[in-house]
Formats: sequence, C-alpha cells, structure tokens
Amino acid sequence: DWVDRAIGLPPVKYEIKPLPEGGSEVTARTKIFGLKLAWREFPFEWTEPEFYRVRRAYFSGPFVESITGLRLHKTVSGCVIEIFAHFTPRNALGNFLVQKILGPKAMRDMRALIRYVGKHLARQQRAVMPKLPSAKPDETALENGLKKLRVENLPLVEKLREFIAGSPDVELSRIRPFAVARKWNADRWEVLKLFLHATRAGLLNWSWEVLCPNCRSTRLPRNTSLAQLARAAHCDVCNIKFDAEFDKSVELKFFVHPSVRLCDEQTFCLVGPGGKPHVASQIFLEPDERREWKLPGLNRSFRLHSPQVKGTSALPSNEVEIVCTPEKFEFHAAKKPSVFNPNKFPVQLALEENRWDDDVLTAARVTNWQEFRDLFAREVISPTEQVSVGSQVVLFTDLRGLTAMYSSIG
Repeated sequence: DWVDRAIGLPPVKYEIKPLPEGGSEVTARTKIFGLKLAWREFPFEWTEPEFYRVRRAYFSGPFVESITGLRLHKTVSGCVIEIFAHFTPRNALGNFLVQKILGPKAMRDMRALIRYVGKHLARQQRAVMPKLPSAKPDETALENGLKKLRVENLPLVEKLREFIAGSPDVELSRIRPFAVARKWNADRWEVLKLFLHATRAGLLNWSWEVLCPNCRSTRLPRNTSLAQLARAAHCDVCNIKFDAEFDKSVELKFFVHPSVRLCDEQTFCLVGPGGKPHVASQIFLEPDERREWKLPGLNRSFRLHSPQVKGTSALPSNEVEIVCTPEKFEFHAAKKPSVFNPNKFPVQLALEENRWDDDVLTAARVTNWQEFRDLFAREVISPTEQVSVGSQVVLFTDLRGLTAMYSSIG
C-alpha cells in the first residue's frame, strides 16, 4: 500500500465475492493515464524476508496479465533489491505502454524510492517513503489541544505535536499507540495515557475495531464507542463469521481529529503482505498443482491455515509434503518441503504465527486500566450485546479483622 502511494499509482476500488469452497475472489478497478483498468487480483505470494509477488488478470484494456513483485538478496554488506514486472500485452497499445511509458517510469520511481528509504534508514529522512500524501494541520486547533495537555504536565507532548504535524496521512488514520511507543523508545503506558488525554483535548479520536482472527484486519465501519460494538462480525476477504473477543480481537486504535487535520483514507492495496505481518509465508496453488514451498526458519510457533481447508494445523517439520484436502491437512515424508492441491479449485495456504501482535491494544487491556476508567467511566459495552470477555484477572483484597473493626468503630 505504501509503495503504491510513494510511486504515484492511483487509488483502487475493490469488490469482494465469496467463493463456495471458502475464501473470496477479489476484483479491482482504477484509472491510469486516462485508461480504465479492471482486473482479478490473485492472493499475494511471499516468504519473509525474501520476496513477494502478485498476479493480476485483466478483464479488458491493453493488458492480459501482469506478475509483479520484489526479491531481497542478502550480501556481505547489506542486501540487493531485485524488482520485477512482467506484463502480457493484449495489443499494440499495451506493448507500447510497457516498453515506452510504464517500464521507464517504474524504473525511475523505484530507484528514487530505494534511495529515499536508504536515507530514512540512515536517519536523514523522517518519513519512511517519499511523496506520501501529508495534509497540513490547522495550527490553531492543534495548539489549542496541545495547551490542554501542557497544563496537565504530561510528558511527550512535543513528540505528539511533531507526530500530528509531520506524519503522512497513512500514519495518522489508524494509530496503534504501543507501536508509536516503540518507535519513540518511550514507555507504552505513558504514550497511551498521552493519547487518551489527547482524545479528551480534541486532538485525536478513537475507534474500536473487531479484527478478523485470520487476516487480523478489519474493513467494517468505525465504532466510536464500545456501546456500538456488536458480538458477531464478518470478514468479506476471508469469508468467515466470528465473534468479538474482548481480550484478543477487539482493538482500540486512534486517528487524528478531523478538526485538527484531514487525512486521505483511500485504499491503494488491499491484501498485500504489509497488512498481514503475522503471516510468514503464503502460497497460491491452482487445481492439481504441486510445488516446492521454501519455508522460513521454524524458530517461532506457527500454524497452517487455508480458507479452503477446515481447521488449522501445526507444521510437524520442514521435510514434509503438505496435502490440502477440504477436511484437513495431510502430511507425507519428503526430502524437500512441498505442497499439493488435489482439489478442483484453487487453494490459498498461509503459515501464520500463533501469537497475536503485542502492539495490539485489546479492549481488555485498556478498559481494565484505571487511567482509562477515570477518564472514560461511561465507556462500556451495550447491555443488549454479549461480547466474549475471555481471560480476565480479578484481584480481591481485604483487611484482617475488618468485620470486627466495622462493628467496633462503625
């Protein structure tokens, strides 16, 4: 998503159609150089930290198909970045566009992007990537909110000012406070306290989001209060229904208040690997396809998951062939890791981390925190909804001889 923004590609509108075997079919539409393009977007394939690629099949226009992506090759002094784009032209116009316009432009844009990221890593550029849209804040509204925070003698106020005024739009539309604390090298609870007070001061708003247990993202409308939270939710991309879990999947995120700064929230990429950091590797297999699957090191706890296979499974070792049947994963001894799809429909297979990202600020975490209760005592779940609470810890304390003391002194 960020790469597409940085090299000047247009935003994309997506349509999602559920598939009977599980998962979904994603189609996309945009306009580039005055041409309307529509295509089927196949699931991205990747293995961290080595490569990603995506295949697109176009319904009309100058192209039949494209396969694009990048590979990272480790070297003694760093890494080599290989960027590739293979287009199948439909006609002479498509051939001309690839040879004379798209190809040269992509080379220029990606070289500039790589140079910029290098400067960012060397701390010579603040933003991660160039040309990310960045609206100017309303200085009056920003300063009025900051004054309220300074009166309360909160730490990191100037950090917050720099963050709101200088960050690209995409960084301010769905903010995870614990991730910001890690970036600032600050205590996460101090940052959360600052964000809660900034919400009271009119600098930030919040949203309660119900994350899909598979892709761990959401495309549902924002809930600005816990009272709006519903128990049941549905993910169009994964094509599953699930319940909101207070200690896992209900997340509190922040976004800049529109009176302080307007942020562009258009979508440039829906299902790339940047949106699924818990997925170490993903592969897409056509019917009856068998392929080697180079897996990352299994030094973490992983599970196999596929929208077309019931349930999940641990991976027994790297030296297996994985067979994806609709009912379960089957494992057979093999010299090299591979995967086989015996079905008459495609299969999308992912190797996912079992644990949830520690940057996720769950509803259970924040609503049990006294600072939150003091500031937002009325923020509670609707009495008409039964949301799964999960594991909670309750500490009960008492004074020895308390009943006798009450009886004697009142």
